[in-house]
Order: sequence, then structure tokens, then C-alpha cells
Amino acid sequence: MRKLLLVLLVGLLSVASFATVSFSGSASAGVSVTMNLAGNIALDIPWDGYFVASSSDSSENTGFSAYFGKGFDAASFYIWQYLYKTDPLSVWYKLGTLSWGTEYVNNAGAAMGLLFDMVSGDLTDSLGVYAYFPAATSVDLDVYNHLEFLYFTIDVAAVGIVSAGAGSFPDIGADVTIDLGEALGLPEGSSLNAFAYFGLDPSEGDVTSMLSDYQIGASYGYDTVTGSFSFTGPTGVIDASFETTALDPVTLGGWVEFPLNLAAFLDIGVGGYIDWTYELLNNEVYVELDAGVVTAGWEVTVYY
Repeated sequence: MRKLLLVLLVGLLSVASFATVSFSGSASAGVSVTMNLAGNIALDIPWDGYFVASSSDSSENTGFSAYFGKGFDAASFYIWQYLYKTDPLSVWYKLGTLSWGTEYVNNAGAAMGLLFDMVSGDLTDSLGVYAYFPAATSVDLDVYNHLEFLYFTIDVAAVGIVSAGAGSFPDIGADVTIDLGEALGLPEGSSLNAFAYFGLDPSEGDVTSMLSDYQIGASYGYDTVTGSFSFTGPTGVIDASFETTALDPVTLGGWVEFPLNLAAFLDIGVGGYIDWTYELLNNEVYVELDAGVVTAGWEVTVYY
């Protein structure tokens, strides 16, 4: 009896040591038909899914996160621990399979990240220094910073600081988002955000060549309509999308993407979809044209 009570006590203490244990994910399957410019038709039953598990102790000072992708292969797993924790400054680390960076300059893989989270009034800042081994006998460092202040969100990343060598600069990325809706005092139910993403390669000789990738655009929302538009360079591609819930419970959406280079006009992409939910099932019927290939299908997704 005493042994049984001891086992129960240890079990209760083990469960109590976790303040939160969460699971989430999705599973999807569907039917699609594809036809290319030559008239060849292909049928398929695509499927996908992911599973996320995360937990922390009761004081939220230690924890782990695991992400399992299609086929339930462990795509990401890391542990974390706070080394110093106060309201204005927290210092913690992540160790495992990590990802970090901006839209055009980013990195992922086995690494250790040391993060400094700072709060001062309306300003919040998170600075991360990531160390990893590109080869068995070499070490490299990346730096990633996330800043939020008033209407601005700014992300900056420097990748390959050590491998760039003495006297050289690593690849640099910068993402800037401005909440124009809040800045302009737009009415409730409206949103307007401007964004700009840049990728810089300082090893290039002139300023024009340094700007290796960039995208500028805006996203908007009003009542039942949301959408976005952007220009991507230097190749020169314009894309736009919209979605409306005006016919709730049905959602209608569409997108278009086309190059400014007329010689590449066949690379145009356009598509539309209809979404609706029935009980646990999220249904989508879609048709799209991408680089001369037409695809139509039906997909069912469950989120949990």
C-alpha cells in the first residue's frame, strides 16, 4: 500500500511540474487533376499533415518544442531555458533544430541560440545570437534582431559572420512593417499595413548588385474583405490576392502573379478558391493556372 501511494505521489508531482502541455496540428487529403500545355492529364490524391507538441514547467523557466512534418519525421526539436528573467530583461537559450532570420536572409539547422529579450515602455526588442557547426571542425555565427516600436516592426539578420572572413561582411536581411491603420486611426474593422523586405549581399562590388532581393507592398482589410499586393525584384513580379467572407459561411478568394518581362508571360499564375467548414472538416475547391499548367482539386483539412 505504501509503495502504491509513493508511485501515485511521484506521478502527481511529475504532472504538476508541467504548467502547460499543448498539442496541435493538422491533417489534409484531397483529389486533384492537372493538365499541362501538351494536354497530358494527371490524377493525384495529395496528402499532408503536421503535429506540434510543446511543454514547460510550472514556473515557465524550462521547456521544449517539437514539430513533426509529413510522415511524422521530426523536422524541428529544441529545448529552452531561461537563465535570467525579469520584466525589463530576460536571457534564455534554445538548443536543437532551430530556424531564424528574415524573408530573404535566413538559416535553419542544428544550433544553439542565446536570446536577450528587452522591454522599455512601448519598445520591445529580442536579440538572438546563433552558433552552429557548418562542418565538423568549424563554427559560424548569425545574429537576428526583432524590434517593435509604436507602428513599426523591424527584423534584421546577419548570416555567416565568421565564414565571411576578416574585412568582409555577411549577408544582411531587413524586413520592415508599418501599421498604417493604427497610425492613421482607421475605423475599427479596417487594417492597412505596408511592408518592405530586403536582402543584401555586401560582397558585390556596386550598390545596385548588393540589393540581391527585395519586395515591397501592402496588405489591407475592410469589413469582410482582405487582400494584399506587392512587387518583387529584381526579376520584376507583381502579385495580388483577395479574400471575402461576405457570403459567410462560404469564403471566396483569388490571386494573380505575373512578370513584367513580356518574354516570360507564360509564367503567369492565377487562381481562385472556395472555402467552407462542415463540423470538423475545412473544405476547399480550387482552380489555378501556374506557368501553363492547370490544376483543379478539392482538399479537406482537419485542425486539432
